Amino acid sequence: MLFRLLKRSYWPAIVWLAIIFILLVLPSRDVQAPHAWSAFLGRIHADKIVHFTLFGVLVGLWTIPYASRHSPAANTRFFLTICISACAFGAFMEWVQLRFTDRDYENGDIVADSLGAITGMIISMLWVRRQRRVGKL
Repeated sequence: MLFRLLKRSYWPAIVWLAIIFILLVLPSRDVQAPHAWSAFLGRIHADKIVHFTLFGVLVGLWTIPYASRHSPAANTRFFLTICISACAFGAFMEWVQLRFTDRDYENGDIVADSLGAITGMIISMLWVRRQRRVGKL
C-alpha cells in the first residue's frame, strides 16, 4: 500500500517538502534538545544528521514516482535536476533562517543538506535499477 502510493504520487514529496520548510523556520527555542541531551547531541552533530536525512528522503520521494513512469535516460536527468534543486532549496532555507528567523546560517547545514540529497539520489538510482531488474517497476 505505502509503496504503491510512493510509486504513483508526488503527494508524499510535497508533504515532506512542507514538513522540512516548517522545521527549518521554527524558532530555535522550539527545537532545542533537553539540557541533559544537549552535550551528547552536540558531540555527534545531531543537527547535521537531521539535515542529511531530511534532504536524502526528500530526493527519494521526488524521484521514485518519476522513475516508475519514465525511461532510465530520462530518470538520470530528472534525478540530477531534483538533486540540484534540493541542494539549492537547502541553501535558500539557510538564507531564510538568517533573514527571517532567530536561527543561524550555517555552511555545515548546507553541506549536510547537499550530501543528503546526493546520497538520496544515489540510493534512489540503485533502488530503481534493482526494481527494474526484478520487474517491479
